[in-house]
Amino acid sequence: MNRSVFFIILSLFFIPLNMPAQTVDNVLDQVTAALEQSHWQEADNLYRIAVDVDVFRSERYLNDKVQDNSPARPSMLMYLGDYFRRTRNYDDAYSYYKKLVAANPKDINYLLRLSEMEVQLGKESDALITYQSIYNIDENNLSANIFLGNYYFCEAEKQMNELYNEHQKTVNPTRIQLSAYHDQKVQIYNTNYKRSKKYLETASKRFPSAEVFKTLKKIQHVEDEIQRNK
Repeated sequence: MNRSVFFIILSLFFIPLNMPAQTVDNVLDQVTAALEQSHWQEADNLYRIAVDVDVFRSERYLNDKVQDNSPARPSMLMYLGDYFRRTRNYDDAYSYYKKLVAANPKDINYLLRLSEMEVQLGKESDALITYQSIYNIDENNLSANIFLGNYYFCEAEKQMNELYNEHQKTVNPTRIQLSAYHDQKVQIYNTNYKRSKKYLETASKRFPSAEVFKTLKKIQHVEDEIQRNK
């Protein structure tokens, strides 16, 4: 770390939280100087200082002054996203993580941040796509396997409950109807239950969890019932 950055960081312990705009601008001027000299880490360190003091001025700086292809831009986007996540402004955090992933679609750390915000904001279908992207890059990723396993288990349970409720409407089912009912249960097992089992078994190898084992036991129960009713 260069001496100027060190003294700026040190000075933060002695300044009020409502730092004057001129002081924030001075820090951002030093970010500009670091960028012009290709001192990416120094620029990032200084930018983080500016964000923590005046996030809105720092946002404008990133949008107006930092080029899209700058090597420092991803870490700045990430820090803004992290800042808004810490302050529970999830919409803005999501917006920055979305930009981050658009520019770096293969970075698992960025994808995990985005997926977390998608879940937080109830964007389940988007989270499914993001976690699938993570899994495609790293099949052993714990977060991806847990989300995908739970997602497909819930889908299977929903389908099975709907099938059961529909079947109960038939008072005296014929053999053909019973056979069709069984075949539909098999289809649900062979799709979403099996998908869930695959992901959760991988997750259990990475992190033995009572909840994961409980879900796997439920899937095994479905499989056993289908085998008995063949």
